Amino acid sequence: MKERVVKIKPQKGLHARIIAMLVHKANELNKKYDTKLFIRYKDRKSISATSLMPLILLKVKKGENIIIEAYDGEEKQALYELEEFLNSDFHIDDEEQKQIDNIIEDNNITWEQVIKSTANGIVVVDENGNIIMTNSSADKILDISYGDVVGKEISEVLPKSFIPTVLKEKKAKLGIKQLHNDKIIFNNITPIIIEGKLKGVVSVFEDISSLEKIKSELYEVEELKERLQLILENVNDGICFVNKEGIITYVNKNYSNLFNEGEENILGKNIKDLPGNEAKVDALKSGKGIANYIDRRKEESTLIENVNPIIIDNKVRGLFR
Repeated sequence: MKERVVKIKPQKGLHARIIAMLVHKANELNKKYDTKLFIRYKDRKSISATSLMPLILLKVKKGENIIIEAYDGEEKQALYELEEFLNSDFHIDDEEQKQIDNIIEDNNITWEQVIKSTANGIVVVDENGNIIMTNSSADKILDISYGDVVGKEISEVLPKSFIPTVLKEKKAKLGIKQLHNDKIIFNNITPIIIEGKLKGVVSVFEDISSLEKIKSELYEVEELKERLQLILENVNDGICFVNKEGIITYVNKNYSNLFNEGEENILGKNIKDLPGNEAKVDALKSGKGIANYIDRRKEESTLIENVNPIIIDNKVRGLFR
């Protein structure tokens, strides 16, 4: 591997068009000298000299240094020609200009498709609060159409939006829940600041209505579970639940007292391994309940049990006794 340090001379630094020309040149040199050219900036990792968008995102300014690297092939000659190109006035002929325009267009299409294809809604406004972009997900979630809202002030289209607040305060608002029509929206709104100047705001959001519904349903289930727990613990009868494998998964206090056993000594045991449970094992297999089953204990006590199968979707899932 060989490398060279290059000082950036263009007034606007390495802007998109110059980087597109650089990518075009790097592709030429890679093929010509059977090498791989990379660019390193400050303490960041090296980036392929043929990768347009990652190089644009470096935002290299006039007067700053970059390091060009070459791996394999005729490294020295490839570096020399790339350095000469970066120090030139970037003059290109018409044919090369077309190729560079194609590079920019191809990358623009790629990023545009990424934004359009994301499941999250995206709305972008300029520094004046005018809508400059929405993606299809945003249109669907907000019940709007890009063609109808582009150029309009955000407050006109979305009166309850926090975008104007972010524009004014220049501070992000993250994790906002908002009600839009019949939808619950989770929103992150961030200012777009370039070189210290506010250029606009981007809002990225998703419809979490279905998640909120599931959350509410889970809360109701948990509440119902707590109520049932109170009922089961306060009835006079001994109650026991058995899963489909015959494992005891729950007993209330009265059940433990009836058998003179602590809960910890009952839970997790299989009814097949406990004496006097043959009828219950049959009930678990057949899915048929047993009413008024008499269980005579060795201690001369007699228990009367009702055993009911727990059936879900026509399948036996356990027993309730």
